[in-house]
Amino acid sequence: MLLKILTDPSLLKQLSDKEWDYVIRRARECELLGRVYALVEQQGTYQRLPEFVRRQLDSTMIQLQAQKRAVLYEVKSITQSLNRKGIECVFLKGAAYLIANAENATGRLFSDIDILVPEKKLNETETLLGDDGWITTHANKYDQNYYRRWMHELPPMLNVSRRTVLDVHHNILPRSMHNHPDAKLLIADAVGHDNGYKTLSSVDMLIHAAVHLFHEGEVRQGLRGLVDVDLLFRELIPEQRSENLLMRAQQLKQQRSLLYALYFSARYLKTPLPEVIQSQIDAELSSFSRLMWMKVLYASVFDDEAVKTRRLSSQFYEWIIYVRSHYLRMPPHLLIRHLITKGLSSPDKR
Repeated sequence: MLLKILTDPSLLKQLSDKEWDYVIRRARECELLGRVYALVEQQGTYQRLPEFVRRQLDSTMIQLQAQKRAVLYEVKSITQSLNRKGIECVFLKGAAYLIANAENATGRLFSDIDILVPEKKLNETETLLGDDGWITTHANKYDQNYYRRWMHELPPMLNVSRRTVLDVHHNILPRSMHNHPDAKLLIADAVGHDNGYKTLSSVDMLIHAAVHLFHEGEVRQGLRGLVDVDLLFRELIPEQRSENLLMRAQQLKQQRSLLYALYFSARYLKTPLPEVIQSQIDAELSSFSRLMWMKVLYASVFDDEAVKTRRLSSQFYEWIIYVRSHYLRMPPHLLIRHLITKGLSSPDKR
């Protein structure tokens, strides 16, 4: 039912109390309740909703307003911290959508802030942030080395006063991956906005959303990621929904992730793909076994009925996705060592 609403918001006027109960629970699970609220506002159906639905949506609205104030404060604070040494950061994901006033920022809930800085500026960035109350997490020696040697980001940082979490990236994929993009290309094409902050270009934001969706092992918010892909694609100007998008993805070595994302977005959210992109999907994903495997796996993420029943098979597929994400992140010898180390570590040291 949630998928039906996302693709046809007019259905909001027809939901029974039982259907609303499921939609609210499902939307809250995948952090899309804010999106439902935005669609209700667009449809002008708020006053006709059952009281229990209005209470849930009112609570979400208050949360969204508080989040926006907090994020904009942190964006300003982080920028000022880094400006002391002339370091320009590029905001990513949720904060970036808010800064760029993207359609998918409306009603989008998120838990942390992500920035991208040049790799050579990592140490200086960490020092400047540390001076303003940001501390590193993951005190475990193995985790610190794992992040700093192999990953695309520092260990998450926490503001000691406001308890905000900040992820400082130097790339969008780990060093240990053979196909990680050249982050200089992303930074070079970053765009400034009227508010004075920088984000990835609209094309690169879409590619990053696709990369994040198919390289992360945490899938409970996977449908939110697919909604990001759908809305970011719809906002591209016609010239960008063409070979230019495919060429950029190829330049960043992320064409397969983009094609998977657009395939599933069209399948579940009816994203209108032009012929040139649909033809590329047909050509690149022509391996029947590979595509069928991905369809089976990601039904547990995107398909309402698979999630609704929570069959044992769906939970197994989610575990496979988790393992797949780690397999993509690092070569087998590193993966085996990592899994053994984490498996043997005590919970309080993880």
